[in-house]
Amino acid sequence: MNRNVSYEQVSAGIRAVRNNARLIATNRGELLPSSTAPKLGAGGIASMIEISGGLKAWAITGKPSDILRDILIDLVGSLWNSVFIGDKLSTDGEQARIMGIPAIMMGKQSYDVTRKDNIMNVLFVNNLLEVS
Repeated sequence: MNRNVSYEQVSAGIRAVRNNARLIATNRGELLPSSTAPKLGAGGIASMIEISGGLKAWAITGKPSDILRDILIDLVGSLWNSVFIGDKLSTDGEQARIMGIPAIMMGKQSYDVTRKDNIMNVLFVNNLLEVS
């Protein structure tokens, strides 16, 4: 996480992938929630490198990804009777969809609520006390 990422750092990433480095992104989250307004997330930075570098990320290690699903299945054995709790539909809700389990989304979804029609079995709550 680098909240002070610079033009030069992104440019260095672009040069690296154009010289055959593998781009591994932590997640596709375009925006980070904030008390004032959404801020640039890791996915936004990875997208700049992908577009300008001319290739897709070699792997996405965080949410949403098959890699995370496989790690969780290895750790737990089965996702049956599980629920995914998060705060962002485009990452946490999508991860729940990939894993085939319901999701509980905490807090306001002011900047990505339009995506909720694409993901099934999502409960929106302000806090976990609302879940029965």
